[in-house]
Amino acid sequence: MIVQKFNGKKLKAVIIARKNGKEKTKEVEFSTSYEKVDWVDVKIDKNNKRIDTTLRVNLKDGGEEGLKCTSYLAGARDETHWEQRCPWDKIPKSALVAGKSPIKARTRSFADLEKLAMKGINKHWSRVGKNTLSIDTENYELVIKSINTNIMSLNPLDLIYNTNGSWGRSGNAGFLGKIYYNVGYCNFLDWYQPSFINEWGYLDTVKNKVDEDFMYTSAHELGHTILRAYGGTWHSFTHDDSSEIWQTPNGNKSYSNEKNTGEINLMHYFKDDPHQSQYDFNLIVASKQDVLSLIWLKKPKE
Repeated sequence: MIVQKFNGKKLKAVIIARKNGKEKTKEVEFSTSYEKVDWVDVKIDKNNKRIDTTLRVNLKDGGEEGLKCTSYLAGARDETHWEQRCPWDKIPKSALVAGKSPIKARTRSFADLEKLAMKGINKHWSRVGKNTLSIDTENYELVIKSINTNIMSLNPLDLIYNTNGSWGRSGNAGFLGKIYYNVGYCNFLDWYQPSFINEWGYLDTVKNKVDEDFMYTSAHELGHTILRAYGGTWHSFTHDDSSEIWQTPNGNKSYSNEKNTGEINLMHYFKDDPHQSQYDFNLIVASKQDVLSLIWLKKPKE
């Protein structure tokens, strides 16, 4: 049985990289002695060379930001009256794009975001087709199926619809995890910039691949829980040695270099990141090391 063969031993995986017609191989060894977790189940089908992995996620409705108007009293004495202030009122006129009105009602419900997030997790954490796993000289497909539940699941992640304000930065430190669906007019500020700085722009759902970006971001943020489970907090915070601890790229990894290999690491940060609209989301996949480590966080079943 394959479980008996691997259990309590070490797993060797061969990672093959191809660039400019040249091929390099590297053998990576993984121990099966990781602390077991209860939010993933693994079943290995040796005959069909397939690994089915069920991942229990905990996606919550984080509501929306940038859509709620407030009323306030204005004027003095006899001229006192109620006025309304809305988030889109603060968008500078110079930032408005012809034919693109501010969003005033949600274009994606929580149910929509939930489906997109799970679709992204399944897509970017699975390794199928040309991205199969090489285990003991045999190629296995790994298929992820995510289930949204609060029973024996990963730490909660809020899904938040965001528009007409500061671009929402997603994050998952193990608590208060948030994944933002950024769309429409957003002020693209860095975390250290004050809110009055004008960096406004418009994210078009199709042109800027908003759904695809949210799917990828969901898979990436959930991945931090997996990286912490097998590699520790530092490994997670530094994105597999591709970022500083304060979450800026350190230049150790390159988007263009990884793209040329035909596979972009889901968890890496890049200094040469293209604009969101230019991202090749179909090449983004969890690395073989991360996927193999996920498998061995749980004793597989045959």
